[in-house]
Amino acid sequence: WAEQNLKKGGLILADNVFLGGAVYDDQVPTKFSSKNIEGMRSFHRRLADTRRYASTLIPTSEGLFAAVKLF
Repeated sequence: WAEQNLKKGGLILADNVFLGGAVYDDQVPTKFSSKNIEGMRSFHRRLADTRRYASTLIPTSEGLFAAVKLF
């Protein structure tokens, strides 16, 4: 939704992007489904695309992603 509706220069902030550690560690017990985890990993890859976003992942206890839309 944000990608389609934000103008160039718009800000995306997303909290809890680590999903309790399941995004980066397959051995962590989690309440999240594999579909949820892969969806979040896809979200990370999309915001990490430097042609489309200027972004950073802030390592809070649950993870905070901040990105500025470049297109």
